[in-house]
Amino acid sequence: MDQNAAVQLGLTLQYPTATTWLYMQDFGFINPTRLVGIGTELNNPFYENPQYINPHFPTGPLLAPTNPNRTRFGCHVFLGNSTPNMWSYGSDNGIYDACSGPAIGDRNLQQYIDCSIDNAENSRRRYRIIDQGQVLIGYGAYSIEYPAPYPPERDSNSSLFFEPEAVSRLVNASLVDSTRSLAHVDWLRLPTWLKFTLGDSWEVHYKEIHVGKTGARAYWRISDTRTAGDGHISVEVLVSSAVTEDGKLDVKESATLTRQHVSDLIRATQRDDAWEIGNISSFGACLQHAGHIAHGRIVLVVGNIVMDISGLSSTEVLLPTAHKLFKQTAVKEPVDPAPPTVPILEMQEVNVNNGDAGVARVLEDETIRIDGLHTRFSVVFTADCAVGSARSGCDGAGILFDEYKAKETETGGGLEVFFIANEIGRHRVRVCVAEAHTLLAASFDLEVEVVHD
Repeated sequence: MDQNAAVQLGLTLQYPTATTWLYMQDFGFINPTRLVGIGTELNNPFYENPQYINPHFPTGPLLAPTNPNRTRFGCHVFLGNSTPNMWSYGSDNGIYDACSGPAIGDRNLQQYIDCSIDNAENSRRRYRIIDQGQVLIGYGAYSIEYPAPYPPERDSNSSLFFEPEAVSRLVNASLVDSTRSLAHVDWLRLPTWLKFTLGDSWEVHYKEIHVGKTGARAYWRISDTRTAGDGHISVEVLVSSAVTEDGKLDVKESATLTRQHVSDLIRATQRDDAWEIGNISSFGACLQHAGHIAHGRIVLVVGNIVMDISGLSSTEVLLPTAHKLFKQTAVKEPVDPAPPTVPILEMQEVNVNNGDAGVARVLEDETIRIDGLHTRFSVVFTADCAVGSARSGCDGAGILFDEYKAKETETGGGLEVFFIANEIGRHRVRVCVAEAHTLLAASFDLEVEVVHD
Protein backbone atom coordinates (compact mmCIF):
# COMPACT_ATOMS: atom_id res chain seq x y z
CA MET A 1 0.00 0.00 0.00
CA ASP A 2 2.89 2.38 0.66
CA GLN A 3 4.11 1.95 -2.92
CA ASN A 4 0.60 2.53 -4.23
CA ALA A 5 0.29 5.74 -2.21
CA ALA A 6 3.63 7.01 -3.55
CA VAL A 7 2.63 6.29 -7.14
CA GLN A 8 -0.74 7.96 -6.68
CA LEU A 9 0.72 11.11 -5.19
CA GLY A 10 3.29 11.27 -7.98
CA LEU A 11 0.63 10.90 -10.67
CA THR A 12 -1.50 13.68 -9.19
CA LEU A 13 1.46 16.03 -9.71
CA GLN A 14 2.12 14.97 -13.30
CA TYR A 15 -1.25 14.26 -14.91
CA PRO A 16 -4.49 16.28 -15.05
CA THR A 17 -6.58 13.10 -14.63
CA ALA A 18 -6.46 11.67 -11.12
CA THR A 19 -6.55 8.04 -10.05
CA THR A 20 -8.66 5.75 -7.90
CA TRP A 21 -7.45 2.99 -5.58
CA LEU A 22 -8.50 -0.48 -6.70
CA TYR A 23 -8.40 -3.48 -4.36
CA MET A 24 -8.56 -7.20 -5.04
CA GLN A 25 -8.92 -10.04 -2.55
CA ASP A 26 -7.77 -12.64 -3.47
CA PHE A 27 -4.99 -11.65 -5.84
CA GLY A 28 -3.42 -15.06 -6.30
CA PHE A 29 -0.19 -16.44 -7.69
CA ILE A 30 1.79 -13.93 -9.73
CA ASN A 31 3.61 -14.31 -13.00
CA PRO A 32 7.39 -13.74 -12.87
CA THR A 33 8.14 -10.08 -12.17
CA ARG A 34 10.57 -7.80 -10.29
CA LEU A 35 9.24 -6.43 -7.00
CA VAL A 36 10.56 -3.20 -5.50
CA GLY A 37 13.50 -3.90 -3.18
CA ILE A 38 14.23 -7.36 -4.63
CA GLY A 39 16.84 -7.43 -7.36
CA THR A 40 15.87 -10.70 -8.97
CA GLU A 41 12.89 -11.94 -10.95
CA LEU A 42 10.41 -13.91 -8.84
CA ASN A 43 7.02 -15.58 -8.73
CA ASN A 44 7.24 -16.53 -5.01
CA PRO A 45 6.89 -13.26 -3.04
CA PHE A 46 7.28 -14.73 0.47
CA TYR A 47 10.23 -16.99 -0.23
CA GLU A 48 12.12 -15.84 2.90
CA ASN A 49 9.28 -16.57 5.32
CA PRO A 50 9.97 -19.92 7.06
CA GLN A 51 6.25 -20.30 7.77
CA TYR A 52 5.69 -21.15 4.10
CA ILE A 53 8.71 -23.35 3.47
CA ASN A 54 8.34 -27.11 3.19
CA PRO A 55 11.87 -28.55 3.64
CA HIS A 56 11.05 -31.45 1.30
CA PHE A 57 10.82 -29.15 -1.73
CA PRO A 58 13.14 -26.55 -3.30
CA THR A 59 12.59 -22.92 -2.37
CA GLY A 60 13.69 -19.53 -3.63
CA PRO A 61 12.34 -16.43 -5.36
CA LEU A 62 11.61 -18.14 -8.70
CA LEU A 63 10.01 -21.57 -8.56
CA ALA A 64 8.37 -24.02 -10.92
CA PRO A 65 4.66 -23.18 -11.19
CA THR A 66 3.53 -26.30 -9.32
CA ASN A 67 6.12 -26.19 -6.51
CA PRO A 68 4.26 -26.50 -3.14
CA ASN A 69 6.54 -23.81 -1.65
CA ARG A 70 5.31 -21.17 -4.07
CA THR A 71 3.38 -18.42 -2.26
CA ARG A 72 0.64 -16.04 -3.41
CA PHE A 73 -0.78 -12.62 -2.55
CA GLY A 74 -3.96 -12.76 -0.50
CA CYS A 75 -4.85 -9.20 -1.51
CA HIS A 76 -3.38 -6.32 -3.47
CA VAL A 77 -4.04 -2.63 -4.20
CA PHE A 78 -3.22 -0.75 -7.40
CA LEU A 79 -4.46 2.30 -9.32
CA GLY A 80 -7.00 2.92 -12.05
CA ASN A 81 -6.71 6.10 -14.09
CA SER A 82 -10.04 7.87 -13.56
CA THR A 83 -11.90 10.72 -11.94
CA PRO A 84 -11.41 10.27 -8.16
CA ASN A 85 -13.61 7.51 -6.69
CA MET A 86 -15.49 7.10 -9.98
CA TRP A 87 -13.63 4.30 -11.70
CA SER A 88 -16.10 2.20 -13.70
CA TYR A 89 -16.16 -1.52 -14.41
CA GLY A 90 -15.22 -2.50 -17.93
CA SER A 91 -13.28 0.75 -18.30
CA ASP A 92 -10.39 0.86 -20.76
CA ASN A 93 -8.58 3.38 -18.56
CA GLY A 94 -4.99 2.50 -17.74
CA ILE A 95 -3.78 0.63 -14.64
CA TYR A 96 -0.75 1.69 -12.58
CA ASP A 97 1.13 -0.60 -10.20
CA ALA A 98 4.67 -0.34 -8.85
CA CYS A 99 4.56 -3.82 -7.35
CA SER A 100 3.17 -6.25 -9.90
CA GLY A 101 4.41 -5.41 -13.35
CA PRO A 102 5.26 -2.62 -13.15
CA ALA A 103 2.13 -1.33 -14.86
CA ILE A 104 2.53 2.17 -16.31
CA GLY A 105 -0.97 2.94 -17.59
CA ASP A 106 -0.59 1.22 -20.96
CA ARG A 107 -2.92 -1.70 -20.09
CA ASN A 108 -6.57 -1.81 -19.12
CA LEU A 109 -7.74 -3.88 -16.15
CA GLN A 110 -8.23 -7.19 -17.96
CA GLN A 111 -4.85 -6.89 -19.68
CA TYR A 112 -3.26 -6.07 -16.30
CA ILE A 113 -4.84 -9.18 -14.73
CA ASP A 114 -3.70 -11.38 -17.60
CA CYS A 115 -0.11 -10.07 -17.38
CA SER A 116 0.19 -10.10 -13.58
CA ILE A 117 -1.75 -13.09 -12.25
CA ASP A 118 -1.08 -16.78 -12.89
CA ASN A 119 -4.71 -17.89 -13.12
CA ALA A 120 -3.63 -21.27 -14.46
CA GLU A 121 -2.03 -22.06 -11.10
CA ASN A 122 -4.98 -20.56 -9.20
CA SER A 123 -7.21 -22.97 -11.11
CA ARG A 124 -4.96 -25.99 -10.61
CA ARG A 125 -4.88 -25.45 -6.83
CA ARG A 126 -8.62 -24.75 -6.78
CA TYR A 127 -8.30 -21.14 -5.74
CA ARG A 128 -10.63 -18.47 -7.04
CA ILE A 129 -10.04 -17.33 -10.62
CA ILE A 130 -9.37 -13.58 -10.61
CA ASP A 131 -11.55 -11.40 -12.83
CA GLN A 132 -12.67 -7.79 -13.07
CA GLY A 133 -15.78 -8.35 -10.95
CA GLN A 134 -13.65 -8.83 -7.82
CA VAL A 135 -12.26 -5.29 -7.87
CA LEU A 136 -13.30 -2.94 -5.06
CA ILE A 137 -12.96 0.84 -5.18
CA GLY A 138 -11.07 2.66 -2.42
CA TYR A 139 -10.34 6.28 -1.60
CA GLY A 140 -6.59 6.27 -1.63
CA ALA A 141 -3.78 8.39 -0.31
CA TYR A 142 -5.17 11.82 -1.06
CA SER A 143 -8.75 11.26 0.13
CA ILE A 144 -8.66 9.14 3.26
CA GLU A 145 -12.12 8.70 4.81
CA TYR A 146 -11.29 6.33 7.64
CA PRO A 147 -7.55 6.36 8.39
CA ALA A 148 -7.55 2.75 9.59
CA PRO A 149 -9.58 -0.38 8.94
CA TYR A 150 -10.93 -0.09 12.46
CA PRO A 151 -13.07 2.77 13.75
CA PRO A 152 -10.63 5.43 15.01
CA GLU A 153 -10.17 5.34 18.79
CA ARG A 154 -10.28 8.90 20.05
CA ASP A 155 -12.22 11.22 22.33
CA SER A 156 -14.64 13.95 21.32
CA ASN A 157 -12.08 16.71 21.94
CA SER A 158 -9.67 15.44 19.31
CA SER A 159 -9.71 16.98 15.85
CA LEU A 160 -7.04 16.70 13.21
CA PHE A 161 -8.18 19.68 11.14
CA PHE A 162 -10.03 22.94 11.52
CA GLU A 163 -13.57 22.47 10.21
CA PRO A 164 -14.38 24.99 7.47
CA GLU A 165 -17.71 26.77 7.66
CA ALA A 166 -18.99 25.10 4.48
CA VAL A 167 -18.29 21.68 6.00
CA SER A 168 -19.97 22.65 9.27
CA ARG A 169 -23.12 23.64 7.40
CA LEU A 170 -23.28 20.26 5.66
CA VAL A 171 -22.59 18.32 8.85
CA ASN A 172 -25.14 20.24 10.92
CA ALA A 173 -27.81 19.89 8.25
CA SER A 174 -27.23 16.14 7.94
CA LEU A 175 -27.62 15.75 11.72
CA VAL A 176 -31.06 17.40 11.90
CA ASP A 177 -32.97 14.82 13.93
CA SER A 178 -36.15 14.11 12.01
CA THR A 179 -35.97 10.40 12.83
CA ARG A 180 -35.95 10.41 16.62
CA SER A 181 -38.59 7.66 16.73
CA LEU A 182 -36.48 5.32 14.57
CA ALA A 183 -33.37 3.26 15.14
CA HIS A 184 -31.49 1.21 12.54
CA VAL A 185 -30.43 -2.30 13.54
CA ASP A 186 -29.69 -5.78 12.20
CA TRP A 187 -27.08 -4.66 9.66
CA LEU A 188 -24.82 -7.61 10.51
CA ARG A 189 -27.46 -9.99 9.17
CA LEU A 190 -27.54 -8.26 5.77
CA PRO A 191 -26.53 -11.46 3.90
CA THR A 192 -29.61 -13.24 5.32
CA TRP A 193 -32.18 -10.59 4.36
CA LEU A 194 -30.63 -9.10 1.20
CA LYS A 195 -32.55 -11.25 -1.30
CA PHE A 196 -35.82 -10.75 0.59
CA THR A 197 -35.31 -6.97 0.50
CA LEU A 198 -33.85 -6.37 -2.97
CA GLY A 199 -34.66 -9.56 -4.88
CA ASP A 200 -33.21 -12.98 -5.65
CA SER A 201 -30.70 -11.57 -8.17
CA TRP A 202 -28.76 -9.71 -5.47
CA GLU A 203 -25.62 -11.22 -3.94
CA VAL A 204 -22.93 -10.31 -1.40
CA HIS A 205 -19.48 -10.38 -3.04
CA TYR A 206 -17.35 -9.16 -0.16
CA LYS A 207 -17.76 -8.26 3.50
CA GLU A 208 -15.61 -7.18 6.42
CA ILE A 209 -16.50 -6.40 10.02
CA HIS A 210 -14.18 -4.47 12.33
CA VAL A 211 -14.63 -3.48 15.94
CA GLY A 212 -12.58 -1.16 18.15
CA LYS A 213 -12.81 0.45 21.55
CA THR A 214 -15.06 3.33 20.43
CA GLY A 215 -17.10 1.73 17.68
CA ALA A 216 -17.75 -0.91 15.07
CA ARG A 217 -17.66 -0.79 11.28
CA ALA A 218 -19.35 -3.16 8.85
CA TYR A 219 -18.81 -3.14 5.08
CA TRP A 220 -20.42 -5.11 2.26
CA ARG A 221 -20.03 -5.11 -1.49
CA ILE A 222 -23.30 -6.22 -3.08
CA SER A 223 -24.48 -6.39 -6.68
CA ASP A 224 -27.42 -7.21 -8.90
CA THR A 225 -26.32 -10.20 -10.99
CA ARG A 226 -28.69 -9.17 -13.80
CA THR A 227 -26.42 -6.22 -14.65
CA ALA A 228 -23.19 -6.53 -16.60
CA GLY A 229 -20.60 -5.34 -14.09
CA ASP A 230 -22.04 -1.91 -13.30
CA GLY A 231 -24.55 -2.86 -10.60
CA HIS A 232 -22.15 -2.92 -7.65
CA ILE A 233 -23.11 -1.09 -4.45
CA SER A 234 -21.03 -0.51 -1.33
CA VAL A 235 -22.77 -0.51 2.04
CA GLU A 236 -20.84 0.80 5.04
CA VAL A 237 -22.23 1.18 8.55
CA LEU A 238 -20.30 2.85 11.38
CA VAL A 239 -21.66 2.78 14.94
CA SER A 240 -19.89 4.94 17.55
CA SER A 241 -19.86 3.67 21.13
CA ALA A 242 -18.30 5.90 23.78
CA VAL A 243 -18.41 4.03 27.10
CA THR A 244 -18.34 5.59 30.58
CA GLU A 245 -16.04 4.38 33.34
CA ASP A 246 -18.84 2.29 34.83
CA GLY A 247 -19.38 0.48 31.51
CA LYS A 248 -22.46 2.29 30.21
CA LEU A 249 -23.03 3.89 26.82
CA ASP A 250 -22.39 7.63 26.83
CA VAL A 251 -25.07 8.72 24.35
CA LYS A 252 -23.90 12.34 24.13
CA GLU A 253 -20.25 11.42 23.65
CA SER A 254 -21.17 8.78 21.06
CA ALA A 255 -23.13 11.35 19.07
CA THR A 256 -20.14 13.70 19.21
CA LEU A 257 -17.86 10.98 17.81
CA THR A 258 -20.41 10.37 15.05
CA ARG A 259 -20.36 14.05 14.16
CA GLN A 260 -16.57 13.90 13.85
CA HIS A 261 -16.80 10.91 11.51
CA VAL A 262 -19.24 12.76 9.26
CA SER A 263 -17.01 15.83 9.27
CA ASP A 264 -13.96 13.70 8.37
CA LEU A 265 -15.90 12.08 5.53
CA ILE A 266 -16.89 15.41 3.97
CA ARG A 267 -13.44 16.99 4.37
CA ALA A 268 -11.79 13.99 2.76
CA THR A 269 -14.06 13.81 -0.28
CA GLN A 270 -15.39 17.32 -0.88
CA ARG A 271 -14.18 18.09 -4.40
CA ASP A 272 -16.07 20.02 -7.04
CA ASP A 273 -18.97 20.62 -4.62
CA ALA A 274 -19.58 16.88 -4.51
CA TRP A 275 -21.90 16.93 -1.48
CA GLU A 276 -25.35 18.39 -0.93
CA ILE A 277 -28.20 17.89 1.53
CA GLY A 278 -31.02 15.64 0.38
CA ASN A 279 -34.14 14.26 1.97
CA ILE A 280 -35.24 10.63 2.08
CA SER A 281 -38.95 10.00 2.44
CA SER A 282 -39.80 8.90 6.02
CA PHE A 283 -36.14 9.12 7.10
CA GLY A 284 -35.34 12.84 6.87
CA ALA A 285 -32.20 14.75 5.94
CA CYS A 286 -29.19 13.00 4.43
CA LEU A 287 -25.89 13.77 2.77
CA GLN A 288 -25.75 12.84 -0.90
CA HIS A 289 -23.63 13.25 -4.00
CA ALA A 290 -24.86 16.15 -6.10
CA GLY A 291 -26.49 15.54 -9.48
CA HIS A 292 -23.37 16.44 -11.49
CA ILE A 293 -21.34 13.67 -9.80
CA ALA A 294 -21.49 10.48 -11.88
CA HIS A 295 -21.42 8.21 -8.84
CA GLY A 296 -24.30 7.74 -6.43
CA ARG A 297 -23.76 8.13 -2.72
CA ILE A 298 -26.17 8.61 0.19
CA VAL A 299 -25.17 9.01 3.85
CA LEU A 300 -27.90 8.80 6.48
CA VAL A 301 -26.98 9.71 10.06
CA VAL A 302 -29.22 8.62 12.95
CA GLY A 303 -27.93 9.25 16.46
CA ASN A 304 -24.63 7.39 16.74
CA ILE A 305 -25.05 5.49 13.44
CA VAL A 306 -23.60 6.50 10.06
CA MET A 307 -25.03 4.53 7.11
CA ASP A 308 -23.11 5.14 3.87
CA ILE A 309 -24.43 3.57 0.64
CA SER A 310 -22.67 4.26 -2.66
CA GLY A 311 -22.57 3.03 -6.24
CA LEU A 312 -24.44 3.05 -9.58
CA SER A 313 -24.37 5.95 -12.00
CA SER A 314 -25.91 8.69 -9.84
CA THR A 315 -27.60 9.39 -6.52
CA GLU A 316 -30.96 9.49 -8.27
CA VAL A 317 -30.45 5.97 -9.63
CA LEU A 318 -29.13 4.71 -6.27
CA LEU A 319 -31.92 6.18 -4.12
CA PRO A 320 -34.63 3.49 -4.59
CA THR A 321 -32.20 0.70 -3.58
CA ALA A 322 -30.81 2.70 -0.64
CA HIS A 323 -34.33 3.45 0.55
CA LYS A 324 -35.16 -0.28 0.66
CA LEU A 325 -32.03 -0.99 2.70
CA PHE A 326 -32.80 1.82 5.17
CA LYS A 327 -36.41 0.62 5.46
CA GLN A 328 -35.29 -2.96 6.18
CA THR A 329 -33.09 -1.90 9.11
CA ALA A 330 -35.38 0.76 10.61
CA VAL A 331 -37.31 -0.11 13.77
CA LYS A 332 -39.78 2.13 15.57
CA GLU A 333 -38.68 2.86 19.12
CA PRO A 334 -41.15 2.98 22.00
CA VAL A 335 -42.23 6.37 23.34
CA ASP A 336 -40.00 5.94 26.38
CA PRO A 337 -37.17 3.69 25.10
CA ALA A 338 -34.82 2.01 27.52
CA PRO A 339 -31.30 3.44 27.31
CA PRO A 340 -29.13 1.45 24.88
CA THR A 341 -26.50 -0.76 26.47
CA VAL A 342 -23.10 -1.98 25.38
CA PRO A 343 -21.91 -5.59 25.72
CA ILE A 344 -20.68 -6.74 29.13
CA LEU A 345 -18.04 -9.48 29.19
CA GLU A 346 -16.96 -11.67 32.09
CA MET A 347 -13.86 -13.85 31.86
CA GLN A 348 -14.58 -17.49 32.74
CA GLU A 349 -11.51 -19.58 31.98
CA VAL A 350 -8.22 -19.84 30.10
CA ASN A 351 -7.30 -22.88 28.01
CA VAL A 352 -4.15 -24.07 26.26
CA ASN A 353 -4.84 -25.22 22.71
CA ASN A 354 -1.64 -26.91 21.57
CA GLY A 355 -1.43 -30.06 23.66
CA ASP A 356 1.16 -30.14 26.43
CA ALA A 357 3.41 -27.48 24.89
CA GLY A 358 2.39 -24.84 27.43
CA VAL A 359 0.49 -24.15 30.64
CA ALA A 360 -2.01 -21.35 31.31
CA ARG A 361 -3.39 -20.19 34.63
CA VAL A 362 -5.12 -17.17 36.14
CA LEU A 363 -3.35 -15.54 39.10
CA GLU A 364 -5.06 -13.92 42.07
CA ASP A 365 -4.84 -10.45 40.53
CA GLU A 366 -6.55 -11.91 37.40
CA THR A 367 -3.32 -11.78 35.40
CA ILE A 368 -3.16 -14.62 32.89
CA ARG A 369 0.18 -16.42 33.08
CA ILE A 370 1.32 -18.45 30.09
CA ASP A 371 4.22 -20.86 30.64
CA GLY A 372 5.83 -21.42 27.27
CA LEU A 373 6.66 -19.20 24.33
CA HIS A 374 4.55 -19.72 21.17
CA THR A 375 1.79 -21.34 23.21
CA ARG A 376 -1.64 -21.04 21.59
CA PHE A 377 -4.23 -20.32 24.25
CA SER A 378 -7.80 -19.10 24.48
CA VAL A 379 -9.81 -16.98 26.89
CA VAL A 380 -13.48 -17.85 27.35
CA PHE A 381 -16.00 -15.09 28.18
CA THR A 382 -19.68 -14.96 28.89
CA ALA A 383 -21.60 -12.01 27.46
CA ASP A 384 -24.96 -10.48 28.27
CA CYS A 385 -25.82 -10.35 24.56
CA ALA A 386 -25.16 -12.11 21.27
CA VAL A 387 -21.68 -11.17 20.01
CA GLY A 388 -21.65 -10.14 16.37
CA SER A 389 -17.93 -9.50 15.95
CA ALA A 390 -14.76 -9.43 18.01
CA ARG A 391 -11.20 -8.23 17.63
CA SER A 392 -8.18 -8.06 19.88
CA GLY A 393 -4.99 -6.03 19.95
CA CYS A 394 -1.86 -5.79 22.07
CA ASP A 395 0.56 -2.99 22.93
CA GLY A 396 3.30 -4.35 20.68
CA ALA A 397 3.58 -7.85 19.26
CA GLY A 398 3.87 -9.83 22.49
CA ILE A 399 0.44 -11.47 22.20
CA LEU A 400 -0.93 -12.21 18.73
CA PHE A 401 -4.67 -12.35 18.08
CA ASP A 402 -5.53 -15.53 16.17
CA GLU A 403 -9.31 -15.92 15.90
CA TYR A 404 -12.55 -15.85 17.84
CA LYS A 405 -15.62 -18.07 18.11
CA ALA A 406 -18.97 -16.68 19.24
CA LYS A 407 -22.05 -18.56 20.33
CA GLU A 408 -25.54 -17.64 21.46
CA THR A 409 -27.16 -18.85 24.68
CA GLU A 410 -30.59 -18.42 26.26
CA THR A 411 -29.29 -15.66 28.52
CA GLY A 412 -26.97 -13.90 26.08
CA GLY A 413 -23.86 -15.15 24.37
CA GLY A 414 -20.44 -16.63 24.75
CA LEU A 415 -17.07 -15.81 23.24
CA GLU A 416 -13.80 -17.68 22.98
CA VAL A 417 -10.80 -15.63 21.82
CA PHE A 418 -7.64 -17.41 20.67
CA PHE A 419 -4.12 -15.98 21.04
CA ILE A 420 -0.48 -16.94 20.51
CA ALA A 421 2.18 -16.05 23.09
CA ASN A 422 4.79 -14.40 20.89
CA GLU A 423 7.18 -12.68 23.34
CA ILE A 424 8.38 -13.22 26.91
CA GLY A 425 7.18 -10.51 29.31
CA ARG A 426 4.04 -8.77 30.54
CA HIS A 427 1.54 -7.56 27.97
CA ARG A 428 -1.72 -5.61 28.01
CA VAL A 429 -4.32 -7.07 25.66
CA ARG A 430 -7.63 -5.47 24.72
CA VAL A 431 -10.59 -7.53 23.50
CA CYS A 432 -13.23 -5.50 21.63
CA VAL A 433 -16.68 -6.87 20.85
CA ALA A 434 -19.76 -5.63 18.99
CA GLU A 435 -23.33 -6.64 19.82
CA ALA A 436 -24.93 -8.60 16.97
CA HIS A 437 -28.17 -6.61 16.73
CA THR A 438 -27.07 -3.00 17.22
CA LEU A 439 -23.29 -3.09 16.55
CA LEU A 440 -22.73 -1.24 19.84
CA ALA A 441 -19.18 -1.98 20.98
CA ALA A 442 -17.27 -2.35 24.23
CA SER A 443 -13.83 -3.57 25.30
CA PHE A 444 -12.29 -5.79 27.97
CA ASP A 445 -8.64 -5.45 29.05
CA LEU A 446 -6.44 -8.41 29.96
CA GLU A 447 -3.01 -8.61 31.57
CA VAL A 448 -1.01 -11.50 30.14
CA GLU A 449 2.39 -12.56 31.39
CA VAL A 450 4.45 -14.96 29.27
CA VAL A 451 7.28 -16.84 30.99
CA HIS A 452 9.65 -19.66 30.02
CA ASP A 453 8.23 -23.09 30.71
